[in-house]
Amino acid sequence: MQRKNIIYNKIIVGIVLALVILFSIRVETELDITLNNYYHVTKTDVRNVQIPISFDFTPHVPIEIVSDDNFTDYGFPGSGNTTHPYIIENYIITTTDYAGIYISGTTKYFLIRNCYVDAEYNSIYIENVADGTTSIINNICNNNSIGIYLRYSSGCTLTNNTCNKSFDGIYLYSSSDSTITENTCNNNYEYGIYLSSSSGSTLTDNTCTFNNGHGISLEDSSGSTLTDNTCTNNAWSGIILEGSSGSTLTDNTCINNNNDGITLISSDSCLITYNLLQENEEYGIYLGSGSSSNIIHHNTFIDNNISGASQATDEGENNKWYDSETKEGNWWSDLEAYCTYNIDGTTNSKDKYPLNRAQNCLNPAVISTISIVIPVLVSLAVLALVIPKYGVPYTKKTVIPYLRKRKAEAERQLLKASLITCPNCGNNIELSSQFCEKCGTTSPEIRTRLIVRHKKLKNLELDELESRRASLNRIQIFAVILFVVAILGGVPSGILLGFALGWGGDVGLGIFLVILCLVFIISIPLIIIFVIKPNKKALKIEMIKRIQ
Repeated sequence: MQRKNIIYNKIIVGIVLALVILFSIRVETELDITLNNYYHVTKTDVRNVQIPISFDFTPHVPIEIVSDDNFTDYGFPGSGNTTHPYIIENYIITTTDYAGIYISGTTKYFLIRNCYVDAEYNSIYIENVADGTTSIINNICNNNSIGIYLRYSSGCTLTNNTCNKSFDGIYLYSSSDSTITENTCNNNYEYGIYLSSSSGSTLTDNTCTFNNGHGISLEDSSGSTLTDNTCTNNAWSGIILEGSSGSTLTDNTCINNNNDGITLISSDSCLITYNLLQENEEYGIYLGSGSSSNIIHHNTFIDNNISGASQATDEGENNKWYDSETKEGNWWSDLEAYCTYNIDGTTNSKDKYPLNRAQNCLNPAVISTISIVIPVLVSLAVLALVIPKYGVPYTKKTVIPYLRKRKAEAERQLLKASLITCPNCGNNIELSSQFCEKCGTTSPEIRTRLIVRHKKLKNLELDELESRRASLNRIQIFAVILFVVAILGGVPSGILLGFALGWGGDVGLGIFLVILCLVFIISIPLIIIFVIKPNKKALKIEMIKRIQ
């Protein structure tokens, strides 16, 4: 009997242990399934997931406010001023209506806070409210056409909202000077955050990941500021600006986007600095057509466009990929031992001052100076050899004696032409006299001789002017020779230095340096040539007057 009881007890204990084990396995399995389902749901659909208990929401019907009086009709606390706005908070609104919270045409200040809104189209829709009266803080807006939609409502504040799995997470249209901070917009069908015609807005510390379009998109929203935003794993670009000139993009993180990290289209005079651009499928930064005068420096490019030749492209004009004042550019993971970084695109842009270039690289400013100074020195050296050896001896041997001989002959001729002989007494009479002082003769023959002598003197004066003109011609010829020598000395040295030292062997830049050198070198001969031309013209006019 006792033995049977022991057997029964063992059987009962075994059954109990088996039940405990089976129950434990089932609980663990159900827990795993629950956790897996929750993870899966958070990646796909949250509409059927229970709201966490920590969110103390109160169920509420859709809210529609179309006048200031409606705030009090709903019984919302507050007085509608800046210090005591009307407060809409701690509600859970699930609806198939057009909007969960709709506010339009109001002038009072209001705050939407700590609400969970799941609507068929728009979770929170604000339209035509007075500037600066709207604050939307710490709300969850999922599974909508648009999570938070603002139209014609400028100066709004959107902070710490979560807008996931909608068509667009946050969408502002004609709502300028708004502040969008610390919002999370993930897994949206198109854009995480989209601003259209909303200039002067500020976007800071927002997270936009796994969106099927762009992470952050600004269209016709000039003068905006984007700082410390994280845009990763988006199907298109991390950040794109189109028609949004004068904007600033600083300290943003754009990683592993299927298109570009940062894209600019028809956006001028933007400042792009200190951004991390890593492992984007296309370029780290893409400057499209119509994007000019942008400044890009102190950005970090790591493994973007991995199959291409460059991590950035430039299709615009006059864009600078470095800081002109500090002479500092960007950090490039594929720079290797090069001193400059070539940017893809039609403009052949370069980062002339990469932050991670080799220590032995010459500063491009020094190279530029050398490329100008050395051709000048070479040309001067050529002139220094040519002029003393050929120019000075020729001048001493031929030009100066010739000029002295012409001058002495002209003086003799002038002196001879200025005297006539008296036909009566043979005395020399000056042209200024009308009679012979020795014998007093005033015969017609003296007057005739005076007229002849005047004509001869006039011809001699014309000869002297012609001689001066010939001298100017010789000086002009010398200036032309100087011009030719400058070209012969400047062109080869300029091409050589431009090719060898011109920022990575850029032939185009070498040609530019040659032209610059020539302009500098030949300026003196050209000045000589063009100064002499007016003198020759003045001499010709004087000669014509004297002949007449």
